[in-house]
Amino acid sequence: MNKTQATMTDPELYALCKKWGAEALEARRKFIGLLPKVNSRRLYERRGYSSIYHFAAVLGGVSEQLVNDVLRLEKRFEEMPRLHAALVKGEIGLSKLSRIASVVEVRNEGEISEKIRTLSRRAVDVLVKEMKVASEGSTECDGLFERENEAKTLAGQNHDFEVLNALSPEVKMKLNELIEKEIDINAIILGALALRESEIMQQKMEIVEAQNAKCLVKNVGDVGGDDVVDVRSKFIMRNHLRIMLNTIRTV
Repeated sequence: MNKTQATMTDPELYALCKKWGAEALEARRKFIGLLPKVNSRRLYERRGYSSIYHFAAVLGGVSEQLVNDVLRLEKRFEEMPRLHAALVKGEIGLSKLSRIASVVEVRNEGEISEKIRTLSRRAVDVLVKEMKVASEGSTECDGLFERENEAKTLAGQNHDFEVLNALSPEVKMKLNELIEKEIDINAIILGALALRESEIMQQKMEIVEAQNAKCLVKNVGDVGGDDVVDVRSKFIMRNHLRIMLNTIRTV
């Protein structure tokens, strides 16, 4: 018997969320896997879209970064049939495939493709690290991602650690959840930062306007008649000039 949301128990509602969430993620992977073929055929042009990015964003809500990733991975796996099939069929997510792209080779692609199907993202990270150690820290370029340079500068390492240590456990957990779902966290973070900068700019403008309003009241109190209009006009012009200067400084 079908139940409405109002009559569902919490376990039933949660189970339904998990079911539809899993189906949505699977559909998203399959849609992303179609993009390389859509791009090679330029199908997006014949359907009225300005680019493959426009096509992916409108039909699947896929970011430009994910489009670039799948196009590069498809080229990277051209001579690796199992990984290529897993990519274009949406059987394995971009998050895992991107991680193994720097270490996988034609000779071991079958073994790697089977392993990462059942491994979590963190377990894939461990696998990649072990493979890099086994290859004695090679810095060879794989054509998509350059393998990590084990001689990374200490300053660079410290900077990375500072950024990670600044994040609270709750934030790290949320970001990991988004990564597992293959959501572009860079776009989310950049959007939040842009919004914050906009709020700060607005606060600065409000402070300037309040200060200028006080000056206007004082100046009007000292003059009368046509002089009031003149003072007000000068105030408006000066206020616009300050806003323009503040805008220029933030660009």
